[in-house]
Amino acid sequence: MKPISPLTAFVFLTCSVLDAGPPQFWRIEKARDLLDGETASLAIDSRGFLELGPSVRPLAALDAAHLWAVAGSSDDLFVGSGDDGRVFRVRGGELSTFFDASEIETYALAVDRDNRIHAGASPDGKVYRFNDDGKSEVFYDPEDRYIWALCFDARGRLWIATGLPGRLHRVDGDGKGVVAFTSPAAHVTALACAADGSVYAGTAPDGVVYRLDADERVSVLYDSDYEEIKALQPHGADVYAAVVHQSQKEAAAVKPTPPATPQPSASPEGQVIVTESFTIVTPASGAAQGAPAVTPGAPAFKGAVLKINVSGDVDTLWRSAEETPQALAMIEDGLVAGTGPKGRLYRIGDDRSWSMIGRLPAEHVTGLLSLANGRRLIAATSNPSRIFSITRESSTEGSFVSQVQDAQTPALWGHISWDDALPMNTAVAITTRSGNTSQPDGTWSAWSSPYARSEGDKITSPAGRYLQIRARLTGSESARPRLHGLSVAYLPRNHRPEIFNLEAHPPGVVFQKMLSVTDDIEILGLDSLPSYNESPLADAPMTMAQAGVFSRRFFRRGLRTFTWQATDPNGDALTYDVEYRPVGESRYRTLRQGLTEPVWTWDTSSAPNGRYVLRVIAHDWPSNPESFALSCKMESVSFIVDNEPPHVKAIVAQRPQNRIRIVARDEDSVLAKAEYSVNGGEWREIYPSDNINDEREETYDFAPTGLANDTPNVIVVRVTDLLGNASSARVDMPLAE
Repeated sequence: MKPISPLTAFVFLTCSVLDAGPPQFWRIEKARDLLDGETASLAIDSRGFLELGPSVRPLAALDAAHLWAVAGSSDDLFVGSGDDGRVFRVRGGELSTFFDASEIETYALAVDRDNRIHAGASPDGKVYRFNDDGKSEVFYDPEDRYIWALCFDARGRLWIATGLPGRLHRVDGDGKGVVAFTSPAAHVTALACAADGSVYAGTAPDGVVYRLDADERVSVLYDSDYEEIKALQPHGADVYAAVVHQSQKEAAAVKPTPPATPQPSASPEGQVIVTESFTIVTPASGAAQGAPAVTPGAPAFKGAVLKINVSGDVDTLWRSAEETPQALAMIEDGLVAGTGPKGRLYRIGDDRSWSMIGRLPAEHVTGLLSLANGRRLIAATSNPSRIFSITRESSTEGSFVSQVQDAQTPALWGHISWDDALPMNTAVAITTRSGNTSQPDGTWSAWSSPYARSEGDKITSPAGRYLQIRARLTGSESARPRLHGLSVAYLPRNHRPEIFNLEAHPPGVVFQKMLSVTDDIEILGLDSLPSYNESPLADAPMTMAQAGVFSRRFFRRGLRTFTWQATDPNGDALTYDVEYRPVGESRYRTLRQGLTEPVWTWDTSSAPNGRYVLRVIAHDWPSNPESFALSCKMESVSFIVDNEPPHVKAIVAQRPQNRIRIVARDEDSVLAKAEYSVNGGEWREIYPSDNINDEREETYDFAPTGLANDTPNVIVVRVTDLLGNASSARVDMPLAE
């Protein structure tokens, strides 16, 4: 609702709701809008385009709790699982358990030159090697508890990234290993071997990327603001890094938290000694741009993909406040990142452009493997555990379903339009459905027939509060349609405006406008200024809210200020009419029409004395067609118009001597105050015979004080009614005998 004014109030009125409102528009034209919907076999470009995505084919569904790593070839695929420590193989389309370790997690897999699979098991920190028939042996058994990553360098040596402590081991073909690097961090979580002999390593919880050159000289390539380096992918003279930050709760959703947690400290020899425990952070959440609450000092984004040059230059290519990148791979078209928690695949360009090329039916993409010189991609997922094959060939059809649009109130749907590019033998079909529940269910309408005219076609779905759009794209590998920009017009049901807090301020109270363009005082709510003398107002109450709205107040006899508050549920612009009627009559007379501010000051000098009621009518016609415009009315409490002073008669009493008797009467108002002054001195208040001013006629009897003894005294008596009208009388008192 749209508040019109924050004035204070006394009276409240509720008005009912009817039909129609101003036209609104819902547009889907940005990548963020498209990511909020659901896609199948479609790609979303960072510029906001929808087009057919690469072909995605499921290879296997596994009964494991998690999948962490994938390795192998087109003929033999291996995946490592969690909570059961198994290694699965997919050969010829058949899935089998290749190895079942005594450890509970298999986080890392790698294949050597002889196509032997190596698996890193945790939390007892062993590396197993297998021959083709699945026979296994413990190839390397360091003291470290966690094996996070494996890779083979150009010389065929195995590199192992470990945790608790965080180290890099280099192992030759006979299983003999050395510690090549000890990190000050508790875990080395990411590892990649480059073609030039370099080895890249990333750590947690400090998020540092290290480089070991061919001579194993160690340098810090980048010290990030993120908590963990999740994945590394060398490419030429650069290395891409997936970096993440999220809470412990989010981390546990993707990868189990190691039970022991070190705070390492360096010994005199430079070796790391684990003294306490440390909790590693691993990724879990996410989608495009935004800024969630994170711990103090942490990045505003949960995840990012960085491009780091060997010289140390860093470029952030992609980042998200909702998603975390969990795996990287190079394909023919560039870099691909797998994310969670919506199971998306992003192709990311060095120019910071990106395309969401696939939405897999799982929460997290935890492993990627590039095959066939980058023309095929294997993805391993968790929640559920699945393996997918993604190829360059375009899907021949795909669909997009928007998020549910909430019109906030039942609405009439107008036209839908869109922009598309349709090569020959391609098509885009746009349909809609509507309902009155926030989630589509059996009460919703069926999907409409496809709309024909992209420049604008009338929506045929029934009126309702909610609407959803579906787009289906069909084409071929050589002909791909493209969709960009959907727009829906709708007319919300109009609701009546509402008036409340209609207040009649004390008689004579007026407020100066906040900005005055002349030297004259401009009174708020008054069209023209009557020629009355100004006098200060001392006793009339004013609330703090009024003081904040009006800059200055004055007393102007004969003026009456009315203020009110008004809202419109549709946010419509409002105008106001002001009417009045005498109490006892039913017909209203118009005072003012077309006010745009919720204030009116009435010059009552032109109205006969009496008791009146004011009525304010709010109209929303400025924002609605005439046939749909609505109004709402509210009456004030009754008030008195009285511009005539009381009649005052004063006499000097003979007995007892020097007393004065006053009889005062007002035709319309209760008398409020009586005073006297002796010889032009100060005013002194007097009280009626019954000690309370509560009638239109009162009698006052008093003996004036402060009389002079050597000269006649002139006494002026003044009586004021409740509306501030005053009248006076003169009494000459003779010298005392």
